Amino acid sequence: MAANGERCRRQFFSAADSSASLAALARHGLTILDLAGYCENMKNITVSVDDETYRRARMKAAEQDTSVSALVKAFLADLAEDESDADRLRREERALRAQIKTFRAADRLPRDQMHQRGSESSESSEI
Repeated sequence: MAANGERCRRQFFSAADSSASLAALARHGLTILDLAGYCENMKNITVSVDDETYRRARMKAAEQDTSVSALVKAFLADLAEDESDADRLRREERALRAQIKTFRAADRLPRDQMHQRGSESSESSEI
């Protein structure tokens, strides 16, 4: 890890000396400060795709003036931001509970009436 960190520091300082490198960073919405911590905070992954997918991804990246890596990074960041099913259900439950303005236990049917309604519907279905 130390060797990787040293290599990144050398790349960082050589990039800082090049105005073309700074312009490239700006094109991708980055500053030299973003680059400073890049190697320490990023994980590298390898993705295997067929030739046609890679070719189309390169074309999309070129259309957006970015790289395939930047597209994949943005996709994974969006994926990681999506809420889990449990989080979504909790959010929806809170929203539904917030819609309930008044609730009184007295509004519910008495136990006898509830059973009576159930027995009436079962008797009518037997006819």
